[in-house]
Amino acid sequence: MWTESVLAPGGRLDDETWAEAARLGRDPDPLNRLFAADVLLSTVIADGQRREPVLRDRARDFVPRAARERHTDVLDVLLNGLTWVGGPEADAIGLSYVAHPDPRIRSWVPDPLDGDEGALHSEGLPAVLTLAGDPDPDVRDRTCFWLSHHQGSEPEIGDVLQELTHDERQRTRAYAVAALAHRDDPRCVEAEHRIGPLDPGMTTDTLPLLEVWYYQRRQQDQGDDG
Repeated sequence: MWTESVLAPGGRLDDETWAEAARLGRDPDPLNRLFAADVLLSTVIADGQRREPVLRDRARDFVPRAARERHTDVLDVLLNGLTWVGGPEADAIGLSYVAHPDPRIRSWVPDPLDGDEGALHSEGLPAVLTLAGDPDPDVRDRTCFWLSHHQGSEPEIGDVLQELTHDERQRTRAYAVAALAHRDDPRCVEAEHRIGPLDPGMTTDTLPLLEVWYYQRRQQDQGDDG
């Protein structure tokens, strides 16, 4: 019922829907703020799927909302919205929650950092390294997945990925190994065996199991060219 109630207005790209969601975003009742945040998020997602730039600037409304929100359920949705915004303001808001007591909130922190654009800035790197060692397995897993798509060459990231190849969760271990392979880090070869046999519920399609093979092929091709 909640999903249907959110998607009905969220699928519309009109000013009235946005204005009403903005009004509810300041409501003292967190349930109303949660509904408003969900509507705004579904509206921005719908806009992105339609490739219509109508709400691109409006999506930045997630920034002040996320900065002032204290209710965890609402904040969880707003930080999801920040992943559609990007930019220094979104980075700063996300980084402010590195030490949040709820792991759901901590796990959103790397997403706005947009790791496919090169090296992390001076505040982003220590935050990501901290989250890679978070006590919560979900936070480590999402951080490791983010790192597997990060294109920066920071040596500290290679070291923390090596540590994550020992993680208790197979998905985290697999993405850590894949990330090392993406970085052409030779430690991926020795670490691959730590992925282990597939856990129940896992399939060859759910884990990046061929990245070490691709790494070895690249090394072989480079040797042949030499």
